[in-house]
Amino acid sequence: MMVKSTMDTGEGERLLAARRRRFWTIVALLVGTGALVGFFSGMYAGYTDAARAEGGVAALGPSDFPFVLRIAAVAAAVLAFAALTWWFTVSVDELEIADNLWGSTAGLYAYSILFPAWWALWKLEVTSEPDDWIIFATSLIVAGIVYLWRKWRYR
Repeated sequence: MMVKSTMDTGEGERLLAARRRRFWTIVALLVGTGALVGFFSGMYAGYTDAARAEGGVAALGPSDFPFVLRIAAVAAAVLAFAALTWWFTVSVDELEIADNLWGSTAGLYAYSILFPAWWALWKLEVTSEPDDWIIFATSLIVAGIVYLWRKWRYR
């Protein structure tokens, strides 16, 4: 007769599992919040653009909402993002923080280089006026690439 032995997980494994669950919960909340804000703002923008394209007036414009509600909606989104990123920062280990710092620094450098260079080329009449969204997206892409490279390279 064989005796079946079960080993309980140790404290370290339980802490690691809890940290991993917290990490993915926060990531899911950040992605979900961004998806909801993106969906509703995109739906609103598409609806109003379609109404204007048909020669009509958009059913609901920004001025149809009270000023305080418009400010509150943006403030709520900013506060939710800030709270979730703070929660993420205090929930991860020092290696994750280091990877985030490297990515953030690279993204800041990309923005700090791209904007003045594009602005100077615009003033010299070589290119069009700088597009803030292209520069912003490029800096986020650079930050993401550096972050993922650090995760892949040093793990």
